Amino acid sequence: MLRVLVLLGIIGLVGCTDKRQPNIELIQDMMKDPSIKAQDYDNDRSDKRANMLPPQGTVPMNWEPYPNFQNDEQAKGLKNPVAEIKGEQAKNLMSLGQRKYQTYCAVCHGSQGF
Repeated sequence: MLRVLVLLGIIGLVGCTDKRQPNIELIQDMMKDPSIKAQDYDNDRSDKRANMLPPQGTVPMNWEPYPNFQNDEQAKGLKNPVAEIKGEQAKNLMSLGQRKYQTYCAVCHGSQGF
């Protein structure tokens, strides 16, 4: 008799839990946080952008920031590695760039890049 009651109690407790939902919400509103897509609008902001810039001076973990050039003098030492490519390799590179642009960029920017 005791075994039957224990078995029914275990079945009852297991049946009460819903495995799709957590039992306890440890941090309130953590699951209700709105997700923001890169091109969403926020009508409450003056610039209407939902995706905001991170605070100035912050750097993601394991990431080296690009140098920030304040004027043209600092940027003069930079070289474009693609500019030195000539001949057939340059044609292949341009063709690849055009295909990538038409696939990923032209949807928003148009075929002329505006």
